[in-house]
Amino acid sequence: MKTVLGTAIDVLRRTAGLQREARRISTGLSMIKLVNVTKSFDTQVVLNKLNLEIATGKITAVIGPSGEGKSVLLKHMIGLMQPESGEVEVDGEVISRMRGSNLNRIREKFGMLFQNAALFDSMTVFENVAFPLQEKTRLSTAQIRERVLDALKDVGLTGADNKKYPDMLSGGMKKRVGLARALLLNPKIILFDEPTTGLDPVICRTIHHLIKDTQRKFGYTAVIVSHEIPAIFDISDHVAMLYKGEILEMGVPRDIQRSTNPVVRQFITGSLEGPIRLVK
Repeated sequence: MKTVLGTAIDVLRRTAGLQREARRISTGLSMIKLVNVTKSFDTQVVLNKLNLEIATGKITAVIGPSGEGKSVLLKHMIGLMQPESGEVEVDGEVISRMRGSNLNRIREKFGMLFQNAALFDSMTVFENVAFPLQEKTRLSTAQIRERVLDALKDVGLTGADNKKYPDMLSGGMKKRVGLARALLLNPKIILFDEPTTGLDPVICRTIHHLIKDTQRKFGYTAVIVSHEIPAIFDISDHVAMLYKGEILEMGVPRDIQRSTNPVVRQFITGSLEGPIRLVK
């Protein structure tokens, strides 16, 4: 009787969870929310009462000049940094005061594609992608192999690439391997920190559209930190510009491209060299 009752309760809990998730998606609720987030390093204020909402199941690009704190913003989203004040909410839970196992539980919702792909030099492509499954699951060797091959196929890599080491790969191939690894545990959120830095324009477009294709296929929430203007507008659902620690403007790509804000205009037209000067 207890077993039957326990099973029924588990079913009800799972159903309630699915209903909450369905409401979150259907009503466009935010997967990530930052409210009045402030972060300083010594006397330098990097994030200044910043407010930002990341829509569930969409691609949001965070743009802005170098050194404005875009990577610091990502670290707050995943809980690698804690704000001095304000709150960070992920999937309905406030994480800005979480520690230990609770914070690790939240981080399991995330995948990450680092600027340099962060591959292990001593591991092959296959071993790099398999690593999260080996560390975090109890899947058999055969199951891991199947999952890894599927992930590599999703990013356009073939069996011939499996035995290569990172130093044998082009920059674009490294990004593909990094994305395959990020996708492997079916995360709800993937953070992309300058995913096309150092790539030529053709490969840059390829990686951008690979991100868009996988996001549409798997439905994860994507946050992309990028300075690739105007290319990033082609794949983003929303664009937010970070400047002087605040989100200066946010909207759909078309609205940002048509912005009358002189700082935004100067940045997206490519006239930025050094500190922003207001266009008269």
